[in-house]
Amino acid sequence: MMHGLVAMRAEQRGVTLIELMIVVVVIALLAAIGYPSYAAYTLRAKRTEGRSAVIRYAGEQEKFLLTNNTYATSMAQLRGAGGASFTTESGQYEISIRNATASTYEIVATYRGTAATETTTCQEMSINQDAEFASTPKGPETCWDR
Repeated sequence: MMHGLVAMRAEQRGVTLIELMIVVVVIALLAAIGYPSYAAYTLRAKRTEGRSAVIRYAGEQEKFLLTNNTYATSMAQLRGAGGASFTTESGQYEISIRNATASTYEIVATYRGTAATETTTCQEMSINQDAEFASTPKGPETCWDR
């Protein structure tokens, strides 16, 4: 009878605490490597949303010029019933018109999100009537080319 109990214990297999800890460490390492890349990817995607909105409203300004022989001086004038301000779909950027006259404008996307890196990289991205791209605090090569 004792011989059967020993044989049964020898056949049982399980996960030891050391094996479990090794798996946890491997998963933690993969997460530590992967999360920064994921965060950078999502930030770039949101930045693309801001850039697209700025370009879209620059196009709307050109249509407005063709129809009215002047540029719109406010988002309310440009959007009509759409209102005085516009926030992108994700809520990360607020789009506005700045320094507008009958012959000039600047469409600006201002970052309203919580990512600290974005406030020190691309707080504002803009385009003017001459299709000149600008951004602050970093230049357009950082915010418009990536």
